[in-house]
Amino acid sequence: MARLASILAALAKLSWRDLRRFNSLGTNNFFLFAMLTFGMQPANAFLPLVVGLILLFPLSADPLNRIPVDRLGHWPLGRGERIFLRGASLLMSPIAWITLGVMVWSIRGQMASLELGWRFLALGCAIAFLTYVFTTVPARLPQLNLMRLVRVPHHPLGALMAKNVRELFSALDTYLALILAIAATAYRFLAAKVEPEAFFGVSLLVILSLSTIAQSLLALDGPSGFTRYQLMPLRGWQILLAKGLPLLGVALLLTLPLAPLPALAAMLGALAVGHHPSVVKPRQQKRWRFAAGASLETSILQIVLMFGAGTVVHRVDVRLLLAAIIVWAASLVFYGYVLERDRT
Repeated sequence: MARLASILAALAKLSWRDLRRFNSLGTNNFFLFAMLTFGMQPANAFLPLVVGLILLFPLSADPLNRIPVDRLGHWPLGRGERIFLRGASLLMSPIAWITLGVMVWSIRGQMASLELGWRFLALGCAIAFLTYVFTTVPARLPQLNLMRLVRVPHHPLGALMAKNVRELFSALDTYLALILAIAATAYRFLAAKVEPEAFFGVSLLVILSLSTIAQSLLALDGPSGFTRYQLMPLRGWQILLAKGLPLLGVALLLTLPLAPLPALAAMLGALAVGHHPSVVKPRQQKRWRFAAGASLETSILQIVLMFGAGTVVHRVDVRLLLAAIIVWAASLVFYGYVLERDRT
């Protein structure tokens, strides 16, 4: 039992360390906006609930799956010990801790029953099952992996852009934008009476969901990625272009049934601001997490500029989209030069 206890203690430490890494939410643009909206009107809890629901997926992952299979196979454990370890490791998952906290809160609140705790437990089990399916099935049946649908364009930057598209779908921000876009599209085509102005607002929310990624374009590459870029015969602006075009493409695709041109202007504004922290203050980003902004000041500037660009194009003149393109292109060239200078 001593060796099992030491393994479980290590898994608990790993889960706690992993849980602490979610502090990146403090500088995420959508989270800041959601908390501000909730603070001004507590009844409007939809946006925080969507963020919390998406967070449950990485929190429900089995900590034992983080151990390499070959290393786990060499541990001197019997069959019974491995079964016990598999079951006990589920208690090390952050979702189990949150469920326990909800139940304790229910008891302290003198509720007649633990109905809220049991509902949350059922939700956590369902999400854990979906997480297992979506992570295990593509590994065992590669033909079901949707990332295989991402084709490499016939262009010198094609392979790099295809890789960046796959990276986008390893950030939770993309799935948040996808949920909002699907909900708004369903409302547009299924509701008996629609409010046209709502499509513009939701389009900006979709761009807001993706905007923090623009502050960390190089974050998912890691230290090896920077070394790889130094060896590539590419200009700095080409590297930033290969990072930005997939983000623009996803933003345009998600807002196509809503308000695509204002959304495109907003995304261009978000990228124009995001080039600075991406190049000047590069940092690493863990996969399957929300992107973290460089600072509160940068996030506020980015939100103001992107909302302003989208609003001007929507309410004043759609031809002002050209101004957003010019600002984005100028930022691309300048910070491409900065990236080249830092590489040498």
